[in-house]
Amino acid sequence: MISKNTFPALIFFFFCILSGLETLKPQTNPEAPEFSFSRGFYENSFDVVVTSQTDGAIIKYTLDGSDPVTSLTAMIQDSPATINIDPDASYGERGKTPGVILRACTLAPDNSLSESITNTYLFLNKIGELSPDGVKPGTGWPNPSTSGQYIDYGMDPNVLNDSRYSSLIDDALLAIPTISIATDIKNLFDPGSGIYMNAMSDGIEWERPVSVELINPDGSEGFQINAGIRIRGGWSRHNENPKHAFRLFFRNEYGNGKLEYPLFGDEGVDEFDKVDLRTSQNYSWSYPGHQGEYNTMNRDVFSRDLQGKIGQPYTKSRYYHLYIDGYYWGLFQTQERPEARFAVSYFGGSVEDYDVVKNGDNYSIESTDGNLDAYQVIWNLCVSGFQNNSNYFRLQGLNSDGTSNPGYNVLVDIDNLIDYMLVIFYAGNFDSPTSKFGQNKSANNFYGIYNRNSNEGFRFFAHD
Repeated sequence: MISKNTFPALIFFFFCILSGLETLKPQTNPEAPEFSFSRGFYENSFDVVVTSQTDGAIIKYTLDGSDPVTSLTAMIQDSPATINIDPDASYGERGKTPGVILRACTLAPDNSLSESITNTYLFLNKIGELSPDGVKPGTGWPNPSTSGQYIDYGMDPNVLNDSRYSSLIDDALLAIPTISIATDIKNLFDPGSGIYMNAMSDGIEWERPVSVELINPDGSEGFQINAGIRIRGGWSRHNENPKHAFRLFFRNEYGNGKLEYPLFGDEGVDEFDKVDLRTSQNYSWSYPGHQGEYNTMNRDVFSRDLQGKIGQPYTKSRYYHLYIDGYYWGLFQTQERPEARFAVSYFGGSVEDYDVVKNGDNYSIESTDGNLDAYQVIWNLCVSGFQNNSNYFRLQGLNSDGTSNPGYNVLVDIDNLIDYMLVIFYAGNFDSPTSKFGQNKSANNFYGIYNRNSNEGFRFFAHD
């Protein structure tokens, strides 16, 4: 059904097509609108006033998660627009969720559009009411079992109604920051094109536009940025995992080319072109037997932090509550990607200086940046064996007698390798850097970074 508010937006959309206007590229770049209430946590419904500084502008907005710049469900009001935020209301295919998502852009008199701005308003007292019987919140969401995927809606009533935990839920939801992802629900859950429903698919053709917000529970400034999203990971993509991981991409085509925010405080850099959202889903409650005993939700972060504490470079993480289109999706953790741009941020140089190797499909080795030439030399030396010190010295750029050879490159940072393996042994990691699932002969879950223009050798990173 087309509402009276939606109809003008449809007319505008078809007018743009007929007149050749490009709605994705604003002509005069009108300023984005301003909101009278900022993103955050609220207790009761309220009205938001959305205002544009552009004379004669119209506010184009959505409440279903879709981007008003391109959405067919967008509504319009003259600026200033008054929009009700009510967690008990149902918004299109998104239905009713404890987070209300308001996305808005400025429509100027010349029909040019600003970028869209998103504010998510979260109502803690509604989160515990999420789908107690596992029913989907709206028509746009998939049924719990669809396309081979299993979607576990709602918080477990056995936890929510347990006197040991029920009084702790609200405080727990405010104990760490929140990330809110908003997008057209079809981008995630359409059976044919949704990335969540086709989790094994990869590559840029399986990247979808989203809004990403960071909401700090103490009210300090977070951020909102338009970005791209893909499913990430290896085994966690499989259907038996009801909770998949994500990777966020920050590119000029979405708005800002980079995320500029200190995600890891003074522990890391404050500029990113991609960030992972991990699930810690392997060895968890979703598998039969006793696999959950291996997952304490901190093993991976502990290993990487430990690598940093003993003086080695490492990838940083933080824990977050994640909401997708206003619906609580569980605990996730950010992680830096130890690839060439990461290396430039922490070690200097340029992207072209670095080789980055990791495990690929079927326990293969692949390069995400540069090439495998130096790593192949290491492989050949290892296959040849270490019956004497000759190959060991060669890895360090030394002659067979241990003397320096300016003609040799240092291939391995031995101190880094020692510390890396100490972390592996201490944590009892049986799936990295070789995997018990590959008879302990196949490489898995590791990253190595090598600067071809320095004499430091490959440095290895605890991962997964």
